[in-house]
This record gives sequence, structure tokens and C-alpha cells, in this order.
Amino acid sequence: MKRTFSLGGLILIAFCTNAQEEGIAPKNHIGFSARIFNNPASPFVIMSKRQLQPAFALRLGITMTVNSQKTNFSDNVSSNKQTSSSFAPSIGVEWQKHFAEKWTFYGGADARAILAWTRSTDFIGTQSTAESLASSKGINLSPFIGLRYNIIEQLYIATEASLSLNYFETVTTNRNLLNGNESTTKFYSYSAAFQPAVGLFFFYRF
Repeated sequence: MKRTFSLGGLILIAFCTNAQEEGIAPKNHIGFSARIFNNPASPFVIMSKRQLQPAFALRLGITMTVNSQKTNFSDNVSSNKQTSSSFAPSIGVEWQKHFAEKWTFYGGADARAILAWTRSTDFIGTQSTAESLASSKGINLSPFIGLRYNIIEQLYIATEASLSLNYFETVTTNRNLLNGNESTTKFYSYSAAFQPAVGLFFFYRF
């Protein structure tokens, strides 16, 4: 009899514990952007979220780009090779609104610090004739809206559109590799651009 009660008690405790765990929604999200799969020049984004309230989350992310391209001109002798890269950590907030069983609308804003580099080299045949080096640092504010679909409780996909507001300081050094002449310029720029929802984020919740 004691064994029966003991076994029944263990089953009840296990059932209650499991029910309690299932009732707690995952608070941590980690994911990445899949745009890199359809366009290697697109930014690759890694993002984590912390659900601070049922409809409010803190976002932390890193956006990276690496791109290289070579252009051959019509004379079939001269060409240009350009490589560029950027690194941008971000922090932001996100508000969420569930409107269907598996669908969630969300919106918020991210702030980023951006570092970017570009090297451009001109060639005649195999000889490099001129080189341009540009380094930029800036800040970005991006209000966004998005839509997510919950595949299962732990896994969802999302897409979002944003308005990108940018301020940059850029230093460019131009070198003539044939005569050794060199010049450096610095300029400041402001820009705004709408970023459509062209890619998917894959997120895992735990």
C-alpha cells in the first residue's frame, strides 16, 4: 500500500512540475537573418531577445557585411576591384501584439554604432595604378515594424521593414600608385532610407 501511495505521489509531483514548466513561456530568443542565402552582399544579422514582459522584449544584435567585386571595363585592359566590410552592434526594444493563434505583429526601434571600410583599386592589366581607402564610423536609428509566425512554441520565423536614419563621418585616402601622389578628405553625411521586408529571420525560443 505504501508503495502504491509513493508511486502515486511521484507521478502527481512529476505531472504538476511538468504542467508548471509548460505554463512558463520561453523568455530568451536567438536567431539570424536568412537574406544572406539569396544575396551574399546582404547583411548577415545575429540577434538575441529577452522577453521582459509578455508583450515587450529587449533586442541585442550584430550586423555584418563582407563584399568583394571586380569590374572589367570595355577596353578589356583596365579593371577595378572593390572590397568592403562593416560591423554594427545594436540595441533596441520591441512591442508585440498577438492577433491570431500563430501570428504576432510587432514594432519598435534599434540603435546601432557602425564601422565600415572600403578599398578600391584600379588596374591596367595586372599593374595596380590607383587606390582609394575609405573608413567610416557612424550611428543609425531604425524604427521598424514586423510580422512573425510561430511554427511551434520554440521556433518562429519573422520579417520586418524599417526606416534607416544614418549619420556618418568618412575619411577617404586616394593614392596614385604610379607617381606617389596622395590626398585625404573627410566629410560628414546624413541619409534616410526605407528598408523593405525582403528577408526572413529564424528564431529559437528557450
